Amino acid sequence: MLLKADDKLSVDASIEVLTHSPLMGRPVRRDLRELIIGRAAEGYVILYKYIPEIDTAFVLAVSSQRKPGYANPDGVDP
Repeated sequence: MLLKADDKLSVDASIEVLTHSPLMGRPVRRDLRELIIGRAAEGYVILYKYIPEIDTAFVLAVSSQRKPGYANPDGVDP
């Protein structure tokens, strides 16, 4: 996935925030969390795993909210 320069800065800044606040993202399944960046179709989702024993967040994926299969919970088209 290629990001526009502004989007890359936003994603990079959000990943940096995880270094200080790794529990900021919402729990999604098992021991995985996701952090939502931006809004609706313009946003991204960072999927990550935080391991408190070593105080480290591992970024597993960065996806666009436009990606097929990403549910819009309120059912409103952006």
